[in-house]
Amino acid sequence: MNFKQSVETREFFQEFLKNQHVKRIIKYAMGMHPLLLICCSLNGSSGLVKNWFPKIWCHYVELHQEMCKKNPDMDIIAQHCPFFAMSQNFGPEAVSVCHIDTKNLVSGLCLIFVFGLFDFKKGGHLVLHEAELILEAPHGSILIIPSAAVTHEN
Repeated sequence: MNFKQSVETREFFQEFLKNQHVKRIIKYAMGMHPLLLICCSLNGSSGLVKNWFPKIWCHYVELHQEMCKKNPDMDIIAQHCPFFAMSQNFGPEAVSVCHIDTKNLVSGLCLIFVFGLFDFKKGGHLVLHEAELILEAPHGSILIIPSAAVTHEN
């Protein structure tokens, strides 16, 4: 286990990550190749992070491979995902307090996938404090922010 979580939460995350739709979104965002086959150049494959932020992608892949070698029992989110952690805000009244992700790489990225049926005019916003922006995030949005560098609520 990578971080402290209850047995119920761990089981829920594992089931969530088995969902075919969740797997498809992760593959789209990360790229279609397993980590061991990925090279650090654009090779025509899909993947938001890999194509738009190739240096960051390459750095994440290298860190992930290094950490997996040192910690073979470490959980991974998905085969195509070099991120080490994730969180979800579920429920009709989920709230994220104002924060900076201090354990993330300052030069890194945080992907925010927006799921669920809700009125995006009334909720589900991304608040970026330094930029003084409140962004509407409709269902299906994928938002990318440097979460260790900006104060935000999501």
